[in-house]
Amino acid sequence: MLEFRKKEVEFQEKNSENLSLQRQQLEIKAKQNLYDKQKVKALKLISNEMKRQEVEIIQQIKNVQIVQDSYEIFKQNSDQMNQQDEDYYELIEQIIETQQQIDQFDLSDQK
Repeated sequence: MLEFRKKEVEFQEKNSENLSLQRQQLEIKAKQNLYDKQKVKALKLISNEMKRQEVEIIQQIKNVQIVQDSYEIFKQNSDQMNQQDEDYYELIEQIIETQQQIDQFDLSDQK
């Protein structure tokens, strides 16, 4: 009977060790699941931040394009105004030359 009790105690000890190991394994799995959930959350946050930055970069690119387009329009308008100024000054020079010729003609007529 003593041998039976001894075996029963050994069995209970091994059963207790097994239960302890199972509990430790469950704790490890629970921690791993928590880690995995935190990792998924972190990846979602990173993904959302990357999407936000992508949208911001696209908007900045659009803004740069708008500025470039505006500059091109300004440059074209400026070039056009400069050409108009040149044409205007040329016309004034022609008027002055014509007036001088008229004045000279009038002077020679009077003599």
